[in-house]
Amino acid sequence: MTQRGRGTIKKVQGNGKPCPHAAKACSCKWRLQYQDEDGRQRERRFVTKREAQDFQTAVDDAKRRRGAVPGYLTRGAGPAVADYMMSYLNDRTEHENLAPTTIRAHRGRIKNYIIPRWGGQRVKALTQANMLAWQRELEEQKISPGEVQTIIGTLMGGMMRKAVDEAIRPDNPVTGLRFTEYKPQPRYLPTAEVERSVRARAGRSLGLHRPGRDRDGPDSGAGEHHSHLDQPGSRADKRDRQ
Repeated sequence: MTQRGRGTIKKVQGNGKPCPHAAKACSCKWRLQYQDEDGRQRERRFVTKREAQDFQTAVDDAKRRRGAVPGYLTRGAGPAVADYMMSYLNDRTEHENLAPTTIRAHRGRIKNYIIPRWGGQRVKALTQANMLAWQRELEEQKISPGEVQTIIGTLMGGMMRKAVDEAIRPDNPVTGLRFTEYKPQPRYLPTAEVERSVRARAGRSLGLHRPGRDRDGPDSGAGEHHSHLDQPGSRADKRDRQ
């Protein structure tokens, strides 16, 4: 089947000759032939016609966007991780309602972990084996499970999804990685600290503590802070009368 300007899709045998089986089930593949950005003839074979058409559409979309075919099929090196990661974060900042603190935190992770390790590498060159090894490296550095998942799963994985969407690479190497489940640990106050906190709150509710004074300091006294308890009519006064 010829589609003007889009290359050709035909069902062929292994030797490249047309499939002789008509509509019958067979082992022949669907061949897509197209031209890359340098005018060189390329071809790729698929099990189904739908796969060939989808790939053809990806080629066309890439050519329209930047005059190239998917990066993993071209002779070009493609973008470096450092540049493409910042492009990814800028896209998220522009289209998502990210809090300023989240943006700053992500920039810090990119600066401290991603660029030093992968900044000079090409986006299309990274593999799942690279990601698995990197995950182990971060865990050995005692980076918290939640932080590891954010660095690799959220940032690197998000950047790779963008690369797949833009036909720079065929897959996301972060897909399939398993991260240690992150469970924030509750913080328990020491017993003494709890007791001090309870006494302080109780004192404030009774009006026993005056701002600027230390209840237990040399300038305070039981008589000064508790003198109202000994006033006529108070419980202490009634006990004394009894």
